[in-house]
Amino acid sequence: RKVENVWVSHECQLAASGVLRVGSDLSLELASSQVSFQMASEVQELGAGAPSEALWIVADIFQTEVFCAESNDALLQWQQAWEVVIMGGSNGEAAVAAPAASAEEPSVANGAAGEGHSQEMRPGQPAGLTYPKMEDGTHCWTDRDAAHFNVRQPLYSKKKGKGPSEPSFYECLGMDLFRSGTKRDNMGSYVTLPDWDVESPHPLVPKFIVLNAQVPLYAPKMRSQDDGETMHVVWYFALKAETAAAFVNGEPTSNPLRCLMRFLERAPDDHAWASRFKVIGEMGNLTLTGALGATIKTYNGKPVLLRRGVNVSRAEPTPDAVVDIAVNIHQFNFLSRKALASIQSRVKDMLVNFAVMIESRDEDELPECLIGTVLLRHMNPDIAASEVA
Repeated sequence: RKVENVWVSHECQLAASGVLRVGSDLSLELASSQVSFQMASEVQELGAGAPSEALWIVADIFQTEVFCAESNDALLQWQQAWEVVIMGGSNGEAAVAAPAASAEEPSVANGAAGEGHSQEMRPGQPAGLTYPKMEDGTHCWTDRDAAHFNVRQPLYSKKKGKGPSEPSFYECLGMDLFRSGTKRDNMGSYVTLPDWDVESPHPLVPKFIVLNAQVPLYAPKMRSQDDGETMHVVWYFALKAETAAAFVNGEPTSNPLRCLMRFLERAPDDHAWASRFKVIGEMGNLTLTGALGATIKTYNGKPVLLRRGVNVSRAEPTPDAVVDIAVNIHQFNFLSRKALASIQSRVKDMLVNFAVMIESRDEDELPECLIGTVLLRHMNPDIAASEVA
C-alpha cells in the first residue's frame, strides 16, 4: 500500500527505487522525496501479516523513525505481537543502541559483590565511590585490553578490513553508578576528580574525558522524551602518558590522534561530529528469545554508532580541561529503549566488555583507536547508589 502521510525525525537520503520492501506481500512506498532508505536489500523482512492500520519501521542506518498508524493503540498492539526491529547496517557495523549476548563470553564469575561502594551520590564527592574496581567478584569493574576489540584498519573504504586496536588513548580511573529523579549533566564538575600527573600535550586534549550514559528507569514510551528518572553509568577516563608522548611540538604524530583532536574540537558545536561517537558492548550470559533476542544477538560485540543523544561539552580549552560526553538514552528511538529495558534486569548476570571510540572515515584518520576500555562484572542496578542533594 502507499503511505500518504509519514513522520520522519531526521532527513535521510533518497534510494533509487524509493520503495522499501518489508515482505513478500507488503511494501512501503514513501511519498516524500526526502524520505527513503539506502538499500532495500539491507532490511530484514517481516513477512506477510502486518495489519493495514499500523506500521512501525526503525531504519537505524539513518536513525530514522517512520510512523504511520490509525491509532497509537493499534500500533502498540502490533509491535508487541511481532517484536520486530527492521534494521539497516553498513559494512557489517551496527547502528542500533543496544548490542547483546555473546556465546564466547566467560561464564559468570564467583565472588562477592563489590565491597565498600557508597550507597549515596553527593555533589563534590570523589569520583568512583559508587562502583568499585576489583579484579574478581560481582558489581565491579576492571581493566580490559584494547586489543580485544577489532577496529577499522587503513584502506578500510576499499578492503573493509578490521583488526585489534592499538592501546587506548585514555585509561579508566573509576566509575560511578547512581539513580536520580532527572538526568544529571556535566559530571566532570559534579564530582571531585583525582590529581593526575600526566600533562596535556595540547589545549584540545583534556586530562580527563568523562562519559555519562543516562539510562531511563521508566517504562519505554512510544515517543521519546528528554528527561525523567535516570540511572547514570559514568566512566572517568584519564590521559595516558604514552598518548601525551605521541605529540611532537604540540602536534599529533598519528592518524588516530588527529581524528581524536578533530572530534574534541568540533563535536561540542557540530552534531555531525558528535554523532561519530561509537561504543562497543560485548555481552555474555544473556538469554533473550524471539525476534528481539535474535536481533540483539546479531549486533553483539559490534561497533554501535550513536547518531542521536550525544552531547559533548567542555570549558575553555586549557591543559586541565575536562571533556564531558553525555549519552542521553531518553532520546533514543522506542525499540532501542525497549531493547535496553529488556537487558537492564539481566545485566547483573553478565560480563560486559565495553569500549568507546570515534569513527574514523577518511584515510588520514585510520586506523581507528579506542578512547578507553573496561570490563564490567555483573553490574547490579538494584543496588545502585541514590543521588543526595
